[in-house]
Amino acid sequence: MAATAPQLPEEILARVRAGERVELPDEGAAVVPIEDLRLLEELEDAEDAAEVARRLADPNEVPVPYDEARLRLGLA
Repeated sequence: MAATAPQLPEEILARVRAGERVELPDEGAAVVPIEDLRLLEELEDAEDAAEVARRLADPNEVPVPYDEARLRLGLA
C-alpha cells in the first residue's frame, strides 16, 4: 500500500521527481519514483497470477469455499 509523505524535505522530493531512488536507512525505507512503484506493483500482480495459475493446474489443490476461507482468515 502506498501512502503520501508531505513531511519529506523538498530536497528528497526533488531528487525522487528527477527519477532517483532515495534510501532512508534510519527509517528502514526508501522513496522511489512513481514509475518504479508501478513496476513493483505489476511484478507483484504477475507473481500472484502465476501462483493462481499454478494452483488451478494442480489436481491435488482442493478449492476452499468462500465462507470457509473467510473463517480461516479470521474475516467472518
